[in-house]
Amino acid sequence: MKTVGEILSKARWDKGLTVRQVAGQMGVSAMTISFAEKMNATRKMVSNDVIVKIAEFYGLDPDPIVAQYQKEQATIKAKNKADRTARKVEG
Repeated sequence: MKTVGEILSKARWDKGLTVRQVAGQMGVSAMTISFAEKMNATRKMVSNDVIVKIAEFYGLDPDPIVAQYQKEQATIKAKNKADRTARKVEG
């Protein structure tokens, strides 16, 4: 299954748009679009509202994308918590 970032990135590429073009047309920063496409444990997460707006901009149904995004966020948060706990035990 593709990640939300992969889905959004593919939709942008399919429309022939750059991150900056999407950001300009949506009135958000290019970093916001980039964070949405490359979310991982070391990157800032964007809000569900931003995911909805980006999905709608691309003509995608936002509901399944937001549901998957929430699962991905939960996984990342759990991993980060486990990593912090492991560092405390080691330290």
